[in-house]
Amino acid sequence: MARRDRTADALRQIAAWRRGEESPSDDDVRAALDHTSGAVAAAAAEYVATQDPRVWQPRLEDALGRLIDSGAERDANCRAKTAILHALTEWEAPCTALYQRAVRYKQEEPVYGGATDTAGTVRALALVGLVRTLDPSAWAAAADLLADPETEARGGAIAAAAELGGPAGAALLRYHVRRGEDDLDALQEALRLLFELDPTALALGDEMARHPHPQVATTAIIALGESNVPGALPILENLCADHRPPAAAVYLALLLHRSDDALAILCDRVRTGTPEHARCAVEAAAPHLTLPSIASAIEAAVTDRDDARLHAAFDRLRPR
Repeated sequence: MARRDRTADALRQIAAWRRGEESPSDDDVRAALDHTSGAVAAAAAEYVATQDPRVWQPRLEDALGRLIDSGAERDANCRAKTAILHALTEWEAPCTALYQRAVRYKQEEPVYGGATDTAGTVRALALVGLVRTLDPSAWAAAADLLADPETEARGGAIAAAAELGGPAGAALLRYHVRRGEDDLDALQEALRLLFELDPTALALGDEMARHPHPQVATTAIIALGESNVPGALPILENLCADHRPPAAAVYLALLLHRSDDALAILCDRVRTGTPEHARCAVEAAAPHLTLPSIASAIEAAVTDRDDARLHAAFDRLRPR
C-alpha cells in the first residue's frame, strides 16, 4: 500500500477551507500553522489572513516566533515566515518586538557551491511592520537594510524610506542612489520614489540620465518618466535633443509620464525630429496605441510629416 503524502493532504485540506467547502476548527488551524512543512504553514497563514485579526493575530505572532527559533528546519525558503508577516503587516499588528527580531533575522540555506540567505523578504516585511507601527527603530533598520546584500531586503528598505518620508527619508534614498545600487529594478524604484518625495532631486536624475553606462542611463530616464513629476518634463525634453542617451528610453519615459504635455513633446519629435528619431518615437508608442488619445495624437503627428517610411511604420504598428 502506497504511503500517503501528509503534506499534500494538508495542502488540499487548507485549499478546501479557502474555497469554503470545509469549516476548520481552531485546533485544525493551529495544527496547520505548526506543521513540519513550511509550505503547509504558509498556506495556513494565508488562510488566517482572511479571518478576524482580533482572534488570530496573537496566534500568528506565536507561530512566527517559533518559526524564527527553528530556522530552516521547519521553514525552508522562509515561506511560512513571509506569509505570516504579510498578514501581520496588512493588519498593522503592533508587535514591534517581534518585528525588531525579524528585521535582523537571517537564514542561510545550502545551494550548489555554497549557501544563500533566504530571509531577505522576511527582513523587508519586518521593516514594513516597524514603519506602519511608527516604531522609532524603523529609521535605523531602514538604513541597515539599504546596505543589505539581498536585493529583496534593499527593495523593502527603499519603499520604507519613501513611506517614512520627509527630508530624512529623501536623504536616505539620495545617499543610497549615490552609493550605488547594483539591481537596476531597485535603482529605478529608488529614483522614482526620490523624485516624488523631493523634486529638487531631479537634478540627480538628469545627471544619471547621461551616465556612461547605457543601462544606468536608461534606468534613470525611465524613473524620470514614471515619477509623473512636472519638473521631469524639461529634463526629458532636453534629452530628446541629446543623441547620447538611449532615444527609445526617452520616448518611453514621455509616455510613462502620463501627461498631455509629455505626449505633446513626443508628438513634436515625430513631426520635427530626424527620420530615425521620428520612427523611434512611433515604435516606442506602439504598446500604447490601444489608447485612443495616444493613437489619435501620434497619427496626427505622422500625417503631418511627408515620410512614406514613417507612415508605413505607423500603419504596421497600430492595432487592427
